[in-house]
Amino acid sequence: FEDAAFDCVVDKGTSDALCSANKPSLVIPFIEQCARVTKAGKGGIILVSHVHPSDEKAEMWMQKFVMPGLMSQHSVWKADVHITAQNGEEGPTVWVLKKKKKVD
Repeated sequence: FEDAAFDCVVDKGTSDALCSANKPSLVIPFIEQCARVTKAGKGGIILVSHVHPSDEKAEMWMQKFVMPGLMSQHSVWKADVHITAQNGEEGPTVWVLKKKKKVD
């Protein structure tokens, strides 16, 4: 796909699956491609994950895999986290990453 081809890209567990399958080296290139095809200003990436933000794995996952992939596009990103679990039950977390602008 061309650069900035999509308003939104959805990852419904792909990055989780790559990490679970002992293929974490594929997560950064996957996120890089998601970031590349996302439009700046109104675009974003929606990551649906079973990694809860309070889990110590979440910080490692974001720092080691997601952020390097996003930063490869030299853009500013805003992250919002939406926890779907209620009343102590487990549930997916939705990470909404909004691509703001390109940094020179």
